[in-house]
Amino acid sequence: MEGLRHRLPGITSLLAFESAARYSNFSRAAEELGVTREAVSKQIRGLEKELGVPLFDRVHRGLRLTPEGAELYRLVRRGLLDIADGVARIRSGLPARKFTISATHAIASYWLVTPLRRFRSLFRDLEVQVVVSDDLLDLSRERIDISLRYGEGRWPEIEATPLCGGESFPVCAPGYLEEHGPIQSAGDLLAHTLLVLDGPYHGSENWWWWLERAGVRSPQPTRTLHFNTYNVLIQSALEGQGIALGFGGVIDELLLQGRLLRPLPNSYSRGRGVYLVRPEGAAQRPETEAFMEIANEHVRQQSEALMALHQAGR
Repeated sequence: MEGLRHRLPGITSLLAFESAARYSNFSRAAEELGVTREAVSKQIRGLEKELGVPLFDRVHRGLRLTPEGAELYRLVRRGLLDIADGVARIRSGLPARKFTISATHAIASYWLVTPLRRFRSLFRDLEVQVVVSDDLLDLSRERIDISLRYGEGRWPEIEATPLCGGESFPVCAPGYLEEHGPIQSAGDLLAHTLLVLDGPYHGSENWWWWLERAGVRSPQPTRTLHFNTYNVLIQSALEGQGIALGFGGVIDELLLQGRLLRPLPNSYSRGRGVYLVRPEGAAQRPETEAFMEIANEHVRQQSEALMALHQAGR
């Protein structure tokens, strides 16, 4: 097998590139590295020549990464931070690194599995812990590195990044429609068993709100089945016990698998969704950045797959 020395650019050029990309400025990178600006520029030119692509666009008063440069920066920064963390751990004699993710029951049950598998394939030596709770945990006190929360994105001492969701729409099992017939309008839902999620987190995001938004006047569903956890509610929908309100993003995989379907196209939102959250001011870990990238890529892939499914008329 060919050694890494022949496959990788020199570490000096990678360090110069990482610093220049982070600052978008050769002079500031030179100050950080303790060399001249020309030395940094020379390293970058050599790296661009070796790779055969430009890494920066020279713009007015600064630099801008090209698409190839942005990809390289992501890889180099993650790799260098991972090495730095590992060296620090070895020096200190600390045990293996640990990474903790928290998520609600619904997100953990129906969304997290695939991104988690991809994440663990990248960090095989990392001890990963998943904490499942619908409570708003204190991330700092519980030592949680990143959390998936549903809400409006406004929580104290938290950095929140929108991920997906926000839309609510009816869903049911294919067998339910086969047994109970097609649903032509929102008003038809009043004749069906509606699965209701109780509790403070979705009290204003229920069937009564949704039906009013759909134009059903004075909606009074007569057949309802109530649950206090979303994953049990969705399981009941999968078993054909009624129609649930699906939350976009959270249950996309079930739609793609054909285990649930949307009997109506209507969808409405109260401005809520799934957020990636972490403690405010927390140190940047390469694992956290990697998980956020994987999560966003998973959402993008699901969205494209759902669009293709819609265009195919399924």
